[in-house]
Amino acid sequence: MLDGTNRDPDENPSADAELGTAEQAIRCSPSGVPSNDPNCPWRTPWIQLEAANHIDISHRMAPALCANPTGGWLTVSVDANSKYNVLQWHSLGVNSRSPSWSVYGATRTWNSKPACAIRENFTRPQDGEVVGGFVVAGKLKSNDSNNNKLFASPGMLAPAFPLTENPTFQSGFAVVDPRAQGPRSYTTGGLPGMSSVVDEAGAGSVLLAFMDDDLRTIHAHVHQLPYNDFPKWEERVSGPALPTGWTAVGAPSVTRMPVTFQIMVHAHNNATGGDRLYETHFFSSGGVFHFSNEIGSPFPTWTLRLNSGAIADDPWITYHPDMGTTAYFRRGTQIMQTGQPFGTRPVLAVRPDTGIVFASAPAATGGVAFDQGTHIVTARSTSNHIFWIESNNDAQLAP
Repeated sequence: MLDGTNRDPDENPSADAELGTAEQAIRCSPSGVPSNDPNCPWRTPWIQLEAANHIDISHRMAPALCANPTGGWLTVSVDANSKYNVLQWHSLGVNSRSPSWSVYGATRTWNSKPACAIRENFTRPQDGEVVGGFVVAGKLKSNDSNNNKLFASPGMLAPAFPLTENPTFQSGFAVVDPRAQGPRSYTTGGLPGMSSVVDEAGAGSVLLAFMDDDLRTIHAHVHQLPYNDFPKWEERVSGPALPTGWTAVGAPSVTRMPVTFQIMVHAHNNATGGDRLYETHFFSSGGVFHFSNEIGSPFPTWTLRLNSGAIADDPWITYHPDMGTTAYFRRGTQIMQTGQPFGTRPVLAVRPDTGIVFASAPAATGGVAFDQGTHIVTARSTSNHIFWIESNNDAQLAP
């Protein structure tokens, strides 16, 4: 039951210091007045994401998406053999796709959709090119003691102009959990979401968040940056439990805000059949890290953000420096989006006139001004292809 603040009465109220800085549901304003036409904010229809060789894989699960102003976008997807595949891409020029979808970690198979995040850039010794770094993580599927444990690998993007190479390993997959008694495994939980903060010097941190096997308690691991300057991930940090009766669906979504990492989960109530989006935060700076409230204080709690209709799969959130947070999720066979203040902004389908029938959770980025639009969304269709869409210029958008 909700009170007038749109929160559960037993939840701790918190000042919306970060959340109140901007409001957004991605809408366009052709005459200076925001329009609720769901097709209007998007510059393109949904387009199939293809490699330069036009040979696709059969995509399974939901994709992951991360973006780097140095190299464009990186999509990580799961093929029919439970292996991760990567494709680097953008929409500028002829050579704007990797030559092919390429398996990332040929000896590994996975029990989760992938997670990816950007880390520090590199100058390649062979040619002096500055390329973007990234991290890929997931829950391992294996026939040995590593089954259902979290593993991560640092990789490198290819030069973006022209884009004639595939992304590559910097080093192979290694276990995330550094616990002395051995890394933990997760049977029902352990589905990772990931984001990062990186400054111009390459310092910062990567945050990997996931639910425990109770599907109510959230945990996180931090890897400080530059990635190779720190030999391992930090010990697991435990966060708050969802309200009684609510369990998380899929993986948390993580995005970086100015002060904290914002984390959102889709919570489902098996007794009532209800769907909600709950949010918490994580502070990580200068080697200090903890679950927190919106302003970074160590006061971990879940806050109800959306109680508005059916939600399928897990959500994906993005943060735009001017427009705030956008939440994407699947409802039926359409990808939906809405913005803050959640519950008062419209919930709109993303370009429904294209008619693509979707079967997975979306993945998105916001605020990376590499191509024309700074909002990019991807998702898997029922035909096991990945489709993507790009927004209009920010100047044509309004809350």
